[in-house]
Amino acid sequence: MTYKALKKKANRLMNDRSYSGKRFFDLFMMVLVILSVLVLITEMEYGHEDIWGNLYVWDELVLSIFILEYIMRFWVCSSVGEDFRSAYASKAQAWPLRAMSGIYSVAKGKIKFMIQPMSIVDLLAILPMLRVFRAIRIFRLLRLFKLVRYSQSMESLFSVFEENAFEMGVILAFISLFVIVSSTFIYVLEKGAVSGNFESLGDAVWWSFVTITTVGYGDKVPITSMGRVIGVFLMLGGIVTIALPSGIIASAMTQKFISIREGRLSMRKFKNHVVICGWNNSAEQLMKEFEKNQKREQWDIVAVTLKPPSDIDSNRVIVKQGDFTKEGTLNDVNVKDARYVIVVAEELRGISDESIDARSFLACNLIHHINPDIYIIAQLLNTENAGILKKTVKNVEVIISDDITGGLLSSSLLTPGASALVNSLISSSSENIVKVSLDTLGKKFKTFQELLAFCRKPPANWLPLAIERSGELIINPKDGLEIMAGDNMFCIQTEMEVME
Repeated sequence: MTYKALKKKANRLMNDRSYSGKRFFDLFMMVLVILSVLVLITEMEYGHEDIWGNLYVWDELVLSIFILEYIMRFWVCSSVGEDFRSAYASKAQAWPLRAMSGIYSVAKGKIKFMIQPMSIVDLLAILPMLRVFRAIRIFRLLRLFKLVRYSQSMESLFSVFEENAFEMGVILAFISLFVIVSSTFIYVLEKGAVSGNFESLGDAVWWSFVTITTVGYGDKVPITSMGRVIGVFLMLGGIVTIALPSGIIASAMTQKFISIREGRLSMRKFKNHVVICGWNNSAEQLMKEFEKNQKREQWDIVAVTLKPPSDIDSNRVIVKQGDFTKEGTLNDVNVKDARYVIVVAEELRGISDESIDARSFLACNLIHHINPDIYIIAQLLNTENAGILKKTVKNVEVIISDDITGGLLSSSLLTPGASALVNSLISSSSENIVKVSLDTLGKKFKTFQELLAFCRKPPANWLPLAIERSGELIINPKDGLEIMAGDNMFCIQTEMEVME
């Protein structure tokens, strides 16, 4: 297994919730976290000295697994080679500056992972590996928060606080101001009172918090008349103060449960997924080809359509019923972080071909507005609309259904059997046509003849078909064609290479 394939599997195990292996991994880690906390409780109750001394070995084993998990997450969070090469190639010409830029890009990707809340929890959970922290049991108790990472439901509920951070911050500031003002007043009024029990400002702050939360321990009580008036206002204000965050959290929780039930929450969490806008026979055929294709099994696929979910016969597709020409609908399926978007010509009752293309045209422009760098594949019905779409939206590949069908019919008429060849080449079951960036081959080629000789050497045995240059295809290039930087090659791979 290659390094890249190993890292890909590790990334799926750590982050891909659709991967069955991750479900078992998360379950195993949840059991491990709970058992480690039980060991901590047992240790606190009975100590290490008696029959429980062997629990130390168990805790060391658990800690080792947590450390290994953190290292794996740190490893797969970004690609050191890709980050360095990308920054090194795109910056200033002077190589020291380019090297520094590459190092900065690598460090940025790793630091971005390390400052995430759950990454901080993971780091705190493994701090007992240092002897100076081993006696501080609170770090081991923090392992309970790791359960949020392994449980999607808990993660969804905890995200309520993150999504409402601004509102909660405003309320916290209001409560802090309320407590400071009331504490100051009560301290000034009660400090000199006979038999008063507010000996310090800290006592006043404690009393304010206890009163505002309507707990009322009774250990601190105002003696003076004005102090009691302040206490009454604080009690009444506490009702409102506690109701504000409770209302926000309750409302957010309700919306979160609705989102979970409708499937919108999981869609918003998707990254590097495929979004299909619309649904027709072409989309159904696309899904059949996807199901044959083992390499793309890990892709999450979301279909946005006005048709009822019962019309979509595929277990691989998560259906979002809605209008893909609306920005809110596209945001619900997280188009911003999608890998590809496929816009098909969705036929609806009472809509003409021009209206179908108009909807596809509008969707492509809206998707481009949300994510300018995403690659869009659009199916149109009329050839005239293809040129306009390519001028207004970059990174779009337009497919005209009638043109492809007409071309196959013509080829079959003039060259019997040509359609079978084309169908075999484009079928995912064979999946042997690939696009390769020549810059990644690690060798410079002057002409196409040199490239052809390189590709035909074992163990590659590739067959180059075309060169892509600045978006234009050069089919069956001549041997003397000059190879330029940035060229891509379309080729047929051997079956063994495809399997790898």
